[in-house]
Amino acid sequence: MNWNTIRIRTTIILFLVAVVLLPFIVCDLYFGFTDSICLNERIQNFQISFTGNVWIVTQGLFDLGSIIAYTGLVIGFFCSKNLPLTLQWTFGLLILATAFRFTWFVVGACLYWGYLWPSSLCMPNLNVYMFIMLIINMLFMFLLQVFIIFLIWRFVLLSLQGSGLEVAKPPVTN
Repeated sequence: MNWNTIRIRTTIILFLVAVVLLPFIVCDLYFGFTDSICLNERIQNFQISFTGNVWIVTQGLFDLGSIIAYTGLVIGFFCSKNLPLTLQWTFGLLILATAFRFTWFVVGACLYWGYLWPSSLCMPNLNVYMFIMLIINMLFMFLLQVFIIFLIWRFVLLSLQGSGLEVAKPPVTN
């Protein structure tokens, strides 16, 4: 395996994450900025001090920021002279993003399933979206990010050991 292979594989992984996040960003921002009775409802008897509207807009903006950060990382992979250091930074950022994303979804699940859904204030289309989004994101996105972190960690270990990695040289033309 050479450095170009690692760059291309990491780029493909980050691109797939961006493609998976895009529909959720659009829906989060649409429902967040649409006037909805249930998302503007103050949560009672909970320690959550913000509305569902704040939660869903923050989620959409965080995912949008993630795509922008992933794009910057991809550019960094191809411009970086020190790929092991770039991979280490990528690994650290993905760990932090995954921890925030999982924590934020736990808060959202408590907010939605603990108060909004039982109170039946939400319109059916928002109920369906929130239910599906929370389940898909908690299961698949978290598992996908753990898998991505594992792959990037593997690349970091390979780059630190230097085993099997060689610098790709352009073909010699005569």
